Amino acid sequence: MFSKEKIIFLNKKINSKNDLFEIIADKAVELNISNDKQEVFNGLVDRENQGSTGFQEGFGIPHCKTNAIKKPSVLFIKSKYPIKWDTFDKKPLENMFALLIPEDNASEHLQILAKISRKLMNKDFRNSIKSAKNPDDILVILKEI
Repeated sequence: MFSKEKIIFLNKKINSKNDLFEIIADKAVELNISNDKQEVFNGLVDRENQGSTGFQEGFGIPHCKTNAIKKPSVLFIKSKYPIKWDTFDKKPLENMFALLIPEDNASEHLQILAKISRKLMNKDFRNSIKSAKNPDDILVILKEI
């Protein structure tokens, strides 16, 4: 599921939710996950408007399902700066798992979301992600999912 060259992005300068959604949509097109940047962006915004995808301790799982997505994909993004977000503990986000799922793949969407959510409940997993400094370290940690 994870390949550092394609889905791990560290120290991104992100100032807002919209900045993050733009980056995710850009990467989706760049990586041939989608051919419609605007549809991916709109899907992320629409999902966030239904309820926050913020978790806790600086983690979030922004995600969307849309016909514009060709294959189920997960991106990991570590922001250089904390992003203001509505989270369970009222802390900003710094580490995001972005899920991009085709509309007709609801069961896989829920499975991936559940796996990541369960791992994020583990303090050691969260601390490992927070302290990782390079894509190789992140990739080792993500392979636990």
